[in-house]
Amino acid sequence: MRFLATLVLCSPLVAQTFQIVPSTAPRGGTGSLLITLISPAGKEPVAMQWKIMLGTEVTAAVEDIKAGDAATTADKAVVCAAVTKPVQESLTYNCILAGGVKPIANGTIFLVKYKVKQKTIPQTLAVRISDGIAVLQHSDQLQKTNMAPAEGTITAR
Repeated sequence: MRFLATLVLCSPLVAQTFQIVPSTAPRGGTGSLLITLISPAGKEPVAMQWKIMLGTEVTAAVEDIKAGDAATTADKAVVCAAVTKPVQESLTYNCILAGGVKPIANGTIFLVKYKVKQKTIPQTLAVRISDGIAVLQHSDQLQKTNMAPAEGTITAR
């Protein structure tokens, strides 16, 4: 019984999660990467922030990151800024999704229109979302909760 109580207390709580839909594009071609939100009923966020890392074999401008259907239905807008480091290992953006007080329903919250570099060899490219934060509204108070990282892929043909 004690083991069961420890297991229950140490289990992660059900929370909001990102899901990256796998994408495929030819070398030198374009594709779209869809990112969805999955939240338990009654735990839909009113705002979010995250970092997305696209790797070195794709390009995407800040204006290529767009709010998805679930976000626009909730009257949200996405704003991203490129992360610049002296030695950048991947194309990385910090993003915020906010606006108004409507909760964001499950579904596509943002998409990235990308281009695979012409010289890329056929391979599977990793995409990662990290540092996610969801903001929930309870009564008249806002509550911040951390989100688990998510990983997905772009297949370059």
